[in-house]
Amino acid sequence: MALVKNTNAYADLSEAETYFADRLDVAAWTAADDPTKSQALVTATLYLENMNWTGNVVSDSQALAFPREGTYFDPRMGT
Repeated sequence: MALVKNTNAYADLSEAETYFADRLDVAAWTAADDPTKSQALVTATLYLENMNWTGNVVSDSQALAFPREGTYFDPRMGT
């Protein structure tokens, strides 16, 4: 399955490359070829999609759980 941003992944390959460029311990990412990196992004999105989130999706037509509305971060609760 091809990576399609906002359909089966939250980021495209270019955005992920930029993200990992500024991180430590990225040897596995750097060593992977583009198809494997795309597969990793789709898999990570699937993990997030299988979690329960507070609030509601912004639009009923969006394919993924984010963006959301009616959510907030409370550092005392970790949520």
